[in-house]
Amino acid sequence: MIMDKMSLCLGDVLMKYSVFVCEDPKIKLDLYHLVKLAITIQEDIIHEKISFDGVYTDPNKLLDHIEQEAVNYGIYFLTTSIFAGKMGLELAKKIKLIDASAQLILVTDDISKVYLAFENNVELLDCISSKQPIYKIQERLNDAVLSAVKRQDLEGKRKQTIFYYRNGQCAYAENLDNIVCITTTTKPHRLCLETLTGTHEINGSLQQFATAYPMLWRISQSCLVNDNNICLIDLKSHKVLFSNGEFEYYSKRAIKVIREILRRRVAKKSSSRGSCRYVTNCFLWK
Repeated sequence: MIMDKMSLCLGDVLMKYSVFVCEDPKIKLDLYHLVKLAITIQEDIIHEKISFDGVYTDPNKLLDHIEQEAVNYGIYFLTTSIFAGKMGLELAKKIKLIDASAQLILVTDDISKVYLAFENNVELLDCISSKQPIYKIQERLNDAVLSAVKRQDLEGKRKQTIFYYRNGQCAYAENLDNIVCITTTTKPHRLCLETLTGTHEINGSLQQFATAYPMLWRISQSCLVNDNNICLIDLKSHKVLFSNGEFEYYSKRAIKVIREILRRRVAKKSSSRGSCRYVTNCFLWK
């Protein structure tokens, strides 16, 4: 989902969560349609916050997809005949390494082994026995969909001050105030993250981070910026200078974005008695 930043308020961000289903062929349960029905039943409450992104029978293909797309805030429904096997706990652990905010719902006929999740520090939103009547499974899935969305909403609000990213297989968290800008690189699905303390190569796409962090502004096809760390905007050369001494150019298409940044920064400095000056086509902040 592409969000128009010009129409967003910082405290009123619409989040949309990707839903994935991974089914173990050994379990004769049409989990995909059960989850679809659960989403439909809860539609009036969740308000189109869910996007169905795929059904898999091969866990490796699911992992490859979410890693390549750098998925965050995913909701995962997994069926497995062996709780601790590659379709169960093992898969859940690997998903968490990629998507730290993942909500995991496991449907298994091996539910007696659920304690292994706690022993392995894998948080499951729910673990449902596949051996119970289908209407009972549906009820649990209905509740799980609603709980997953509520949890992700809460996580999203908390995340407004924290920037999460991945470098290879490692996950990191950075104070959002320290983010300067994110730019594309020549490598596919690799970005350059500029912070006040250094530079990092990270996984993902600009669109992914623009959607997840609407407080970052897209000033070109190749750059997202944190306006709080802008110290100068040169209107003549289309240059944005950051507080760490780095700079990026904004595109002609981003003029409206730059105007909105200027409006917000001037208003913020005025309310905080900060300094904002206009000197020969340049706006400067102190």
